[in-house]
Amino acid sequence: MKKFLNKKKIIIIIPLYNDWISAIKLIKKIKRLKINNVFIQILIINDFSKNINYFLNQKKSRLVTGLKIINLKKNFGHDRAIIIGMFYLLKKKVKFDYAITMDSDGEDNPKYLSKIINVSIKNPQKIIVCTRKKRENSLYFKFLYYSHLSILFLFTFKWMNHGGYNSINKENINLLLNHKNIWGNYSAVIETINIKKEYIITNRSKRFDGTSKTNFFKLLMHSFSIMSVFKKKIIFTSFIYISVLNIFFIKSYNFYNIFFLIFPFFFLLSLRESRDWKRFVFKNISYLKKIF
Repeated sequence: MKKFLNKKKIIIIIPLYNDWISAIKLIKKIKRLKINNVFIQILIINDFSKNINYFLNQKKSRLVTGLKIINLKKNFGHDRAIIIGMFYLLKKKVKFDYAITMDSDGEDNPKYLSKIINVSIKNPQKIIVCTRKKRENSLYFKFLYYSHLSILFLFTFKWMNHGGYNSINKENINLLLNHKNIWGNYSAVIETINIKKEYIITNRSKRFDGTSKTNFFKLLMHSFSIMSVFKKKIIFTSFIYISVLNIFFIKSYNFYNIFFLIFPFFFLLSLRESRDWKRFVFKNISYLKKIF
């Protein structure tokens, strides 16, 4: 009993939308991992998917001792599903040491979990962030993705080559959820929040099943959601760039007109944010299903 109590409790939060086959393969791979002195519980955030009975035959293992599914009444999207999962853990006063957030499709490779957990234990007050060194995507997608990173860097001076594969302790989760922009974009807030971070280099892997649901429009919306968190810096940087153009390069055209054209766009980006999102979270949870 004493040995069990000394183990670290890890909760893995996995947002899921109609990707049950990949999620089952992910859970099986996590069960096969050999990680000492921890036990894992998995919390699936079902983002208004269909066919929610896939996990009925799943059983616990030495490492994975719990599996629960939170079913949402509507589709919130990947980042907000993660936030809902975190908020649920805090409001229900669930005891845990670290929460790890990762995708359900296998692109966040579970083989890194052992390293993530070990680094979390050595750096308990830091957010552990998995950066993406390599990606298993088409050249077209890579072009769009790196164009997005380059444009973002041009205006924010941050190279945000990471997503939602992170490890966070309870105290830092509380700080994250109280950030004014958290309902805008989860990964961007992690980059901006004043909490120490430890970066781990990982490779983005292939999906376990099917094809990616990310298309040009979704990537564009994702990019805009990140910009919404950085909008003040982007507005300031845009003003500086336009001023330099106007003063030193082309004096015959007033580039400030462009600035006043794009300013309303950044106002629209801020509409993604919601200061009172905590008030309606539990109203949008249909039920919690415990598998084991």
